[in-house]
Amino acid sequence: MAYLTVVIFLLCTASFANGKYDVELPDLAANVGATVFANFINVASLGQPLSAPGPMTMFAPNNSAFDKLSPDLMKLLNTNMTELVNVLLYHVLNEELRIDNETQNDMLVGTIYGPSVRINVYDVYKQWKLVGKVTTVCGKVVLSADNEADNGVLHVLNGVLFPPPGTIMTALRKCPELTILTKGVTDVGLADILDGDGPLTIFAPTDAAFKKLPADLFEKLMSNKTALKEVLTYHICVGTHFTQGFFAKQYSNLLQTLSLGWVAVNTTETYSSVNNIKIAYRDINVSNGVVHGMDTVLLPQIPPDENEESCGTVNGYTMDYPDISVTTGVVHEKVTMWSVSIAILFHTLVILLVAGHQLMYLRDKVSLVQTAINEGESVLVTLASQAGLDDLLAKPGNVTLFGPTDDAFFELPMEIRYALENDNLTRLAFLQYHIVNQTIHRSQLKNEATFNTLSGQPIRINFYHNNTVATASGRPIDLGRVDLNATNGVLNVLDGVMLPPIGSMADGCRQSSQLKTLTTLLIESAVIKDVGTLGPLTLFGPSDEAFAKLPKGAIDGLLKNTTALQELMYYHVVLNTYFRAGMETGSLKTLSGKYLNLTVSLDGVKVNGANVISVDETVSNGVIHMLDTVLTPP
Repeated sequence: MAYLTVVIFLLCTASFANGKYDVELPDLAANVGATVFANFINVASLGQPLSAPGPMTMFAPNNSAFDKLSPDLMKLLNTNMTELVNVLLYHVLNEELRIDNETQNDMLVGTIYGPSVRINVYDVYKQWKLVGKVTTVCGKVVLSADNEADNGVLHVLNGVLFPPPGTIMTALRKCPELTILTKGVTDVGLADILDGDGPLTIFAPTDAAFKKLPADLFEKLMSNKTALKEVLTYHICVGTHFTQGFFAKQYSNLLQTLSLGWVAVNTTETYSSVNNIKIAYRDINVSNGVVHGMDTVLLPQIPPDENEESCGTVNGYTMDYPDISVTTGVVHEKVTMWSVSIAILFHTLVILLVAGHQLMYLRDKVSLVQTAINEGESVLVTLASQAGLDDLLAKPGNVTLFGPTDDAFFELPMEIRYALENDNLTRLAFLQYHIVNQTIHRSQLKNEATFNTLSGQPIRINFYHNNTVATASGRPIDLGRVDLNATNGVLNVLDGVMLPPIGSMADGCRQSSQLKTLTTLLIESAVIKDVGTLGPLTLFGPSDEAFAKLPKGAIDGLLKNTTALQELMYYHVVLNTYFRAGMETGSLKTLSGKYLNLTVSLDGVKVNGANVISVDETVSNGVIHMLDTVLTPP
């Protein structure tokens, strides 16, 4: 029955080819060395329908790919004709897709079998330089692309594709070894996220992994939803990160998690790890991302509550908070780890300079390290040294450092400062987001220009107020201190510390604990796709409390009227990026075609009279500001 359906489908949807290559896709598979795959096509009686006029695309696993399959999977393919046909048709698209010109990262394309394949394009770096790209299909590497046949194009893969079992949540529910994780994500409200569109990556601890935890810690996690959610979100990352992408990230092997922490990933042909913990089974393809199985639970470093003497129930030990004391409710800063580190760094620099009989400040040209110190960025240099980046900033090269001043670091929230002082992954991620592997001069700083950083995330430049104010990812650029040339690059001074974006605007909404209603409405209106892919954009997002103030039944009414709902959503989105530094009293045109009225004063920012209660949530395609009231289109 499956064979007959495929024949009818292919013959009814095909258009005729010109025959200039004198070979059809099944024979081409054999010609390029994918003989096992070609043989399976013949066994399944799919040779004729897959030789029909196209255009089609075939992903052909090489012979080594089948050698790597388990005996059980090979037995399944050899004995179960239905499963064999389904697997083979999952390797074929009813359209022509060329890898070199048409593919985009996290691109989904429907197969003849039905479920989509996911294509990822990863940048490959070597010694901090971009050297190429690698393309994967459901995590399998494209070894040879765009092989031409009369009825389409064929790409050779290094692995066999298997249709996904469903979403991440579906896969968790189906796996008998993941019952504790499944219950945990359900209890803390993560099931809907793992059942959504994604794309997401989850490092999934098995039941055995949870049982390896100390008994008291396991009991505390299971009885404390806040702590449990912190741990579970530390296992989930935005984007699809197959292990082949870990190779590509060797220049910056950090992934940001939903907990806003960071994990370090590494891989070889036979071994992959997260935070130096081995991934037990890797690259499980699901419809909204990928699952990697872990036999150990990843434990994030959680900063203590500044109003308590200590905390740390998740990590199984007590973490004292060494740099604050609390007296009558007022927090007083003591000498911090930064201050001690800076003093040590300066003593070390003096010793090195005297020993070498060279004073760097007497040179006409100095490295980025000394240039940063000269501009009052000793905290930055200290953190770079602790993260192992000082060599990059001192050795010959051409890099640009967007360097925050010491005051900028001291103005950070206490929890971020704590993470920078105590968590090297966070420290490395923040610093890499401030470094671009090319020289960027003042003339290149244009409004809405973006530059990819060593972290893989883009910095966005904006100019406001007749070019008198400039920002980098929303943080003020000191225009009097740009183009500071060093022997190995350029320093541009910032008056704020840039925060790496967690993903697109759609990702930012999904991950916000205060924008759940907005996220639901964006999904229901299909506007979520636009705010996830278009840009640059500014979203004025009403909080959950803002939607709660609407009359009873208002949201249900919107859900029944798609046109009205879309207009409402587009009315909250503005083209171009308006960080707080760029806001001024006036009007902004929304994607609905209607205008918002902004009022900027010493008391803050209002949009159509609604208060902006949170500003400058940086996302890869713009910025999100939060409102206390839902805006009503005129």
